[in-house]
Amino acid sequence: MLNDQKRTTIRDIAEALNLSVSTVSRALQEHPRISKETVATVKRTAEMMDYYIHGPAAALRKGRGNNIGVVVPRVDRQFFSNIIGGIEEVLRTNGFNTFIYQTQESFENEKSGVQAMLNAGVEGLLISLSVETKDISHIERFSRSGRPVVFFDRCMGDPDTCRVMIDDYNAAYKTTEHLLANGCRKPVYFGGTQNLFMYRNRRKGFEQALLDNGFATEDIHVFEGLLTRKKGFETFRNLYESKQVPDGLLAASDFAALGSILFMKEVGINIPDDVCVVGFANELFTEIMDPPLSSIEQFSGEMGKKSAELMLKLFTGTKSAETIILNSELKIRKSSLRTIK
Repeated sequence: MLNDQKRTTIRDIAEALNLSVSTVSRALQEHPRISKETVATVKRTAEMMDYYIHGPAAALRKGRGNNIGVVVPRVDRQFFSNIIGGIEEVLRTNGFNTFIYQTQESFENEKSGVQAMLNAGVEGLLISLSVETKDISHIERFSRSGRPVVFFDRCMGDPDTCRVMIDDYNAAYKTTEHLLANGCRKPVYFGGTQNLFMYRNRRKGFEQALLDNGFATEDIHVFEGLLTRKKGFETFRNLYESKQVPDGLLAASDFAALGSILFMKEVGINIPDDVCVVGFANELFTEIMDPPLSSIEQFSGEMGKKSAELMLKLFTGTKSAETIILNSELKIRKSSLRTIK
């Protein structure tokens, strides 16, 4: 997703529509003297030609600004705040500022945020996709302006992009084997949305580990779209009420694991003797829970640094796609350590 295409100007739109530059400029600003029909035509053409409002004039005079956009699902998660901290540390020491936008897991917000970055004239975009995102044409539009894009953590499966992530497949595979080694024979998986590459890989890792250990396909139980405390609580309650309580749980989110544990405590299910639980991300609360929650450490601060370093590398003229795979580590705590009889 790297492109040196020349940025579209107002003059380009004017020539395409056989209008004056001043008319196009006024139409883009919805000047009252310009008819609604002309405004609509100009805006539609501007979008088709990938025109965006230029950022600060000072940055344009220099030929390059010093602002980088960062789009994340949430800033109130330790995982993403650590990533932002790593990004800022690298960019600041290299003379760049960071503009941050959170989508609150909304695709529409994500589109607005990317457009806002275009309009602000940022020189590059670092982004982790929302759970609703299935189409990245808004990000491709940003890339067509000639500025680099780096995806981190939540990425699409397209290898022709620049990405920084962990090996989600192997992380889930090894963690599932850990559950099996602790006596789990009816494990379940609480996953995320399948439109995102990382959640597909985590599900595949869970499923393949069970298949490799003799499980039949019909004995593999997966539940999708469970990334919040509320969803974890509700889904485990449904399993309990339908008398399908598992003896092991791998959750793609520490928050879903937390919600599940809170329900188990309400009804007297013992952790880990009755149910072993493991989450993803190693959020701060995992160590202080009762029992402490086993979780996969994704080294989010390092992910942020590597993402920023990749962005800086793209500024040097490198145009090839690159995927950086970071190590993860299963932090084993009491929630998944069972005394096997």
